[in-house]
Parts: sequence; C-alpha cells; structure tokens
Amino acid sequence: MNIAIIPWNDIFLQDKIFGEVDPSINYDDRLTPLLKMKKEFERHGDHLHTVDLFEHLQDVDYFLFFERNDKWLKKLIDDRMEYKAIYCNAEPPIVNPMHDKKNVYKLLNYYPYIMTWNMDLIDDKRFFKKNIPYVFQLKFGEIPFEERKLLTSISGNKHSKHPDELYSERERVISVLEEKYPDDFEFYGSGWEKTSHKSYRGRVENKSETYHHYRFALAFENMKNVKGYVSEKILDCLVSGIVPIYAGADDIADYVPEDCFIPYNRFKNPEEMMGYLKKIDKKQYQEYLDAIQNFLNSDKTKVFDGEEYAKDVYYLIEHAKMNTFRVDGSHRFFLNFCIIKQKASEKIKKCIKNIRNH
Repeated sequence: MNIAIIPWNDIFLQDKIFGEVDPSINYDDRLTPLLKMKKEFERHGDHLHTVDLFEHLQDVDYFLFFERNDKWLKKLIDDRMEYKAIYCNAEPPIVNPMHDKKNVYKLLNYYPYIMTWNMDLIDDKRFFKKNIPYVFQLKFGEIPFEERKLLTSISGNKHSKHPDELYSERERVISVLEEKYPDDFEFYGSGWEKTSHKSYRGRVENKSETYHHYRFALAFENMKNVKGYVSEKILDCLVSGIVPIYAGADDIADYVPEDCFIPYNRFKNPEEMMGYLKKIDKKQYQEYLDAIQNFLNSDKTKVFDGEEYAKDVYYLIEHAKMNTFRVDGSHRFFLNFCIIKQKASEKIKKCIKNIRNH
C-alpha cells in the first residue's frame, strides 16, 4: 500500500518531512514522530512518502493532507480519486477557525475522512481519532529542590478572539504573579516586552535546562473546553522534571495521571494557587516527580508515538474499505464549485487588504 503525505509547507517535500534528509529542520524533534510513523508503515510492507515522490498519483492508495491544499485536492478530483483524501491537520480552532465545531463539518465537503484529536467529533465514520504526536526524551535536571525558584512559565505572547482561548488568562495570571510575587515568579517566551513585564527574562534556547531552575511551571494550552487536545505544553514539563500547573483539555486525566500535575481550575485565583504551591515541601514535591517518572516509563505514553499515529491511519483505512462512501458526478461538481468559490473569496479578501494598506 502506498500512502502520500501532502505537507503543510512545500519545504517538507522530497521526504524532508521525516527529518532524515535535512536534520536541521527537525529542531525539538518535531518531525521524529513522523519518521517513526514512516518506519511503522515500512514494517508492515507499506510505503509512506511525500506526494511529490510518487510518479503517478494512481499508484497512491490514500493521501494524508496535513493542511488544506486545494491544488492537490483539485488534482485528485480531476483523477476521480477524491475519496482517497484524509485530512489530518491538528491545529486547534483558535489557530485554524475551520476546526471550530460550527465550521469543521464544512471540511467534509472536501474530505471524506478527517483525523482529529477532538473527542466530541469522533464517530469512526467520517471523523477518526489521532493524538498530537510527541517524542518523550527524559531530561530531568540535578538542581536540588532547595535551590529551585518557585514558579515559571515559557510561552509565547499570543492573542485570539475565540471564546475558549486561554491566551488572555495566561497573560492575566502572569500580570498578577509578577505584581504580587516578584521574588517567586519569572517567565520566558517570545513576543513579550521587558518594559511591560518586569518578571520577563527573555527567550530560551533550551526549555528543559530553563525548567530545571524551577519547581513548578504554568502549562496552559491554547484553549479550554475541549477534549483530547493535549499538546507539548504539559509534556515538555514532565520530561524536564518540573511539575506543571495545567489548564486546557477537560479529559487530561485520560492521558496523563492526575498525580503528575496540578489542575489550575482547582484554584479560585492566582493568589490561592501561590499559597498552595508555597506549602508543598520537598517530600511532597518528590512524590510528584516519582509519579511523573512512573508515567514516563510506562506504556501510557505510547498513545503519542509516531507508531500509534500509523496505527490510527490503519484503523481509518480499514473502516474506509468497508465504507460505501464514493463521490458521484454531482458531488464532484460541487467540490469543484467549492474550491473555485474559496479561491474567489481569498482573492477578494486579498484585494480588500491591499486597498486598506494603501
């Protein structure tokens, strides 16, 4: 079986998306899960490559779209292979509005199958489960409890108008902490200004080494009121040996044991949170670290592996084979119409933007 990846950026063509051809683009091991995914397919005798490496599209059994790409979708439509398209983008709605509950069903007009972390959507018919892949590399530090400062945060300064965004809450907590607890809190990341935040310490080159100097870290996802959206925010803390204060997925305990983190919604306000953290002694803190190590050394982390990603794709394909879903002539016409309409809308928006800029 041949499976083609249509990446989110053309720089990842020529199989560069697996990080082997050009290791320099595989910073933070972000591409390593995809390489493991590729090797899992090869272990079964199947082939996974970027779409440009297949001389004939007819040789491909399924196409994994890592971004909406109308150019490639149009090619599949023209060759009457649109029923082989699988949409796999994992961005949350505050990053990609098309993934919002009110919009995501529109993607079914273009893609017969969608892989998503969103547990509220999964029906094993058109929507199928996939976790956000992650590489677990233990990087515990050796700085003793007594020498660690209390709390930190490493995050970018971002904004969104989505009702479930957590950017504003993160900034609000940071502002309270640096105002009331300047000796106990420091934070890092991109997009912040020292002139606006006196506890800001700049960007970091090595997240784990920075975390080693603190006992706790704010680990806020980009959004709340979701199920299944578990990103590197909490996992980076765990592999670095720092206890996260977590906000985000409602079902986080289904992925990470409750004794490995502190739920932010346990507290009424940042002041109550700080009072709680200050009372945790060395013995209690070590209990958190022991629980984290037990989790990291267990099979529970495998749900984030690239191998598991491959298994999720196999699961979808098995269901697709049993599915009678096919695109008839009228639906094919509708797909072409949607693509043309989308392109026209984008051109209009671009023109309006240019007019406003002038």
